[in-house]
Amino acid sequence: MLTNQEIMEAVHNCIAEGLPELCYITEEFLREEHKRPAVGILHIESGWRDANKTTVQVNSQFHVVIYPRLNEYGDMIDMARWQEKVMLLFLDGYLRVADRAIPVKVSTAGTELQEGYVVLQFEYLDSRAVVEDLPKMQEIHMEYTEE
Repeated sequence: MLTNQEIMEAVHNCIAEGLPELCYITEEFLREEHKRPAVGILHIESGWRDANKTTVQVNSQFHVVIYPRLNEYGDMIDMARWQEKVMLLFLDGYLRVADRAIPVKVSTAGTELQEGYVVLQFEYLDSRAVVEDLPKMQEIHMEYTEE
């Protein structure tokens, strides 16, 4: 079963390879002064529901927090361009995680103060972590008639 940490590391690697001009990538909010442009990757929520006896449908959401360069007045420079650059990294519609390629939906989620957001939503089927042995069929009885 895939873990959220594996997904987060795959997102981190995708951004690091696709946007080498970033000064810093972290898996948390950047609260202190830091070099810009930078990106934070946050796990927001996860859940799953039954698909069948051995499978679950997993839903995970992550936010990519973008910290662009600022001008002399403290305003963000090129936020829309940065959001688009991050979104284009996932244009294929999937992300390679371990030996899987899981579907991803990507959207912007606006801006706030000196940062902007891109939302990554993953929805995929996965095996249950623990699957008990299922009883095997012992006999089959059939009745049929010829006409």
